[in-house]
Amino acid sequence: MRKWTWSLAVLAWLTFASANASAECPADTALQPGNVSQVANRVYEAGPQRAHKALVEGMAQARQSVPGRVRSLDINVVPEFSTSGASELNEYTADVALTVELGRLAELRREQYAALGDEARAQVEQHRWEYVFAVQSAYLDWWTYALEAAHLDAYVDEASADLDPLRDALEKQQIAAIDVADMEAELARIRAERLEARQRANAASAELARLLGGRCELASVEVEHKPSKNVAASNPWKALASKVDQFPSVKALQARQKSALAGAEAARAQAPWELSVGAGMRSVGFDEYWAQGVIGLSIPLGNPAAPEADELQAAAIAARAESDWQLEQLRAGLAARADRYSAAVSTFESLNDDYLAPLEKRQKMLDAAVDRGRVSVDRVIRARRDLHEAYHKLLMLRAQIQTNHMRAEAMQRWLADDQDR
Repeated sequence: MRKWTWSLAVLAWLTFASANASAECPADTALQPGNVSQVANRVYEAGPQRAHKALVEGMAQARQSVPGRVRSLDINVVPEFSTSGASELNEYTADVALTVELGRLAELRREQYAALGDEARAQVEQHRWEYVFAVQSAYLDWWTYALEAAHLDAYVDEASADLDPLRDALEKQQIAAIDVADMEAELARIRAERLEARQRANAASAELARLLGGRCELASVEVEHKPSKNVAASNPWKALASKVDQFPSVKALQARQKSALAGAEAARAQAPWELSVGAGMRSVGFDEYWAQGVIGLSIPLGNPAAPEADELQAAAIAARAESDWQLEQLRAGLAARADRYSAAVSTFESLNDDYLAPLEKRQKMLDAAVDRGRVSVDRVIRARRDLHEAYHKLLMLRAQIQTNHMRAEAMQRWLADDQDR
């Protein structure tokens, strides 16, 4: 069973899940960062893994069904009749011989089926990994957009609260109508931004329902209007760099290589020598009897499976090359993720100190000045917009750091749990 077959199995399951996306949620509780991977794993076990399990069990049964060295029991009776018609001159020969296979073909075939079973199990884990992390990615996309929408909810409430006093001031002719219009336009802009965030969150939620085969309750996302300055300082991607050889995609390629090598060895042994050993009896006219031994050796002059052996050997070489490339790409990818994570943390800390602090200081001064009527309302609106954009930028950057941390931690847990599966 090769990779495309497994991909079709997963595709069939995802198609089924998509068609039943309105079905009951497979989770007992609301989805949250701590349980989404476990829920996805349960869904996978109830879906594609059942077919994969049957294949793995079939390989184990095939291994047990490989015959041993004894090939056949040969029974021969050869009558020879005299042309003179004299029955006392007729000769009869009978023998029984056991044909035994020489070489290691039976052993190599069992090793081949064992390797095919290992390859099937490795492919199960690879596709499980791909499915679980597709679910997790859809969930974290929803989490990020829901966080953004929640932050914009808070800002809409704040801007709405600021608008009412301005309308009162307009009625008292203390400010110009354009000042109120500016604030109403700003509020409309925030609401449009919030609508876009909700639309993206809904799209991610729909993708999550498609993958899981049912819509699930999603735990509410709590957000502070001003993002916390605390972020995870430790870089989780660096710890994964030393575990690239444990990644399911690498292990699947390594299992494919071993399977191809075992198949090549078995194919090379497909034309074994055969030894026949037995005993017989010869009689003339049933009056005289002679015992005789039987020994024979069958030596094939060619191996019909030789082309298959060469093909499998080439497949093993290709799998090894692909595995080496996969390791290089994973190391490079993890190093890049680690660099991006460190850069995001550094940027977040710098923005807090160098970008946000001056804006907050200015806002306090403007709030005090507007109370005394020393500054125009439009200037205050622009300053609050700048401050909100700073909060928003920091919030989304912090969310990026958090989701990256959650993805890396999920991978680490998976690799740890994989040792126990």
